[in-house]
Amino acid sequence: MTYQIFRGKRFWFFLVFPAIFLWSCYQLYLNKSFNFSPARITSDFSYNPHWAIEEPQDLSPLKSILSQKYKFLAVGSQSYAFVSHDGKYVIKFFMMKHRTPRISDLWHPEKIEYRKQNILSIFKAHKLAYDELRQDTGLIYLHLNKSQDLQTHLKAIDRLGRTHLIDLDKTEFVVQEKAELIFTHFKKLLEQGDKREIERCIQSTLQLVQRRMDRGISDHDKAVKHNYGFVGDRPVHLDIGRIEKVPKPKEYNRITERINKWLQANDTST
Repeated sequence: MTYQIFRGKRFWFFLVFPAIFLWSCYQLYLNKSFNFSPARITSDFSYNPHWAIEEPQDLSPLKSILSQKYKFLAVGSQSYAFVSHDGKYVIKFFMMKHRTPRISDLWHPEKIEYRKQNILSIFKAHKLAYDELRQDTGLIYLHLNKSQDLQTHLKAIDRLGRTHLIDLDKTEFVVQEKAELIFTHFKKLLEQGDKREIERCIQSTLQLVQRRMDRGISDHDKAVKHNYGFVGDRPVHLDIGRIEKVPKPKEYNRITERINKWLQANDTST
């Protein structure tokens, strides 16, 4: 009798342990790769005239930019970012979260539609930036509708070093100038002792914010350190997925306070 119980326990051990081990390996893989795959950035959206842009007459410069290899740069709540081989450009692929099934969807199927509407609001924000803030956001190209003109398979190297060929005609994406994050830029200037340039950069950043606000456009994302950066000495608004045509008069003061807080923490007065 004791042997039968032991054999039963041993049976469950050899059944459950491999399952736990495989699950742990899978979770480690997801953590290392940030769960990137072409399927995660592929949508089921049909053509929408609201997302259409005036296409460049000559696509050669764009195709030249996209002909490079792109290496994994970062992941956020909205997209995966890859940087070009020459370090001048970033391509962002939107996460199609509404197509990723979750166990909780069985009890709350309405969340699928919520995630779908969320990605559409992100599209709307990028289209607004492309139409009205292209220079201040470093936007080069916006592709929110599937097409046939690009005829380009981009080589994207993920965090694990794997190369993915992504059919850009069938994928929604945005191309921006590669920028140095605002506080990284300030830190370098501080180390060089160039406080006058820091002050100029602060003023130019706040002028950028004011230009956006003058158009009645607000940013619902309160972060500053990942939202703004510099291309050379030119400030750009990097993370534009939460902008909206809604006035928000207190935003200027909030951004000013956040910059001043960084200045105080880094003791630029000494």
